Amino acid sequence: MIVAVFGLPGSGKSYFARKLAERLEGTYISSDSLRRELFNSPTYSHDEKLAVYRKMLAIMYDYLHRREPLVMDATFFTREIRDPFNHEAESIGCRIAWIEIRAEDTLIRTRLNVNRPESDADYPIHLLIKKNFQPMRREHLTLDSTNENLDEMIKRALKYLEDFKPATTVKN
Repeated sequence: MIVAVFGLPGSGKSYFARKLAERLEGTYISSDSLRRELFNSPTYSHDEKLAVYRKMLAIMYDYLHRREPLVMDATFFTREIRDPFNHEAESIGCRIAWIEIRAEDTLIRTRLNVNRPESDADYPIHLLIKKNFQPMRREHLTLDSTNENLDEMIKRALKYLEDFKPATTVKN
């Protein structure tokens, strides 16, 4: 099963995605860690973002074919970024389970003011991505994050994934 956790910086998606991967006994990958792997001094340029997503797509491809659980964590903020993931999964008869994480702006601002070693995204980057964020048009689960509801979020996600039909057949 492939799960893509997406949302704006500071929404709580990374923390949630790590915990979800643990519960699913799957692998967790994040755009933040891939960015640090690929670039010494990230700039968040368009080309840099596309390179990170290409790397993530290659990893997803491997997990799709091995049929092992993978939880991907990234903003996935435009259809241009999301579409190749959907097309790749669908090309072999699979679907991605998309989970959007949202949070109140005041909480996001607070979270982004705390040093987060795993991410360079600050509030100005959050605002830039928010300005360019394109809503998900596909079926997906939306969860609202607070600092107190992780267990409830995980429970709802697991229920959604239990009912989710990732594939009927896998093409070779």
